[in-house]
Amino acid sequence: MSYYDLSNLDIKMMYIVNENKDPTQWMSEIFVQTKFFAEARAKKYKKTLSQEDLFQEAYLGLWEAILTYDYQKNFDFYRWAQWN
Repeated sequence: MSYYDLSNLDIKMMYIVNENKDPTQWMSEIFVQTKFFAEARAKKYKKTLSQEDLFQEAYLGLWEAILTYDYQKNFDFYRWAQWN
């Protein structure tokens, strides 16, 4: 069983298939399916700030990663999301 619901290849294929479509629908689908990743990162720092603030920062970083991810550079999406 894989830890991720969507693999890096699945995400890359979503970008390729939906390249010319309206991004609001399919990008929000990626966000919903990768939200756990942002939450896992935010839970590491629960002693420093309030939990809700950390989740919001992580969600913003995830959304920024989704908007700026370039699938043509052959780079892992989850690593890109971690940096954002």
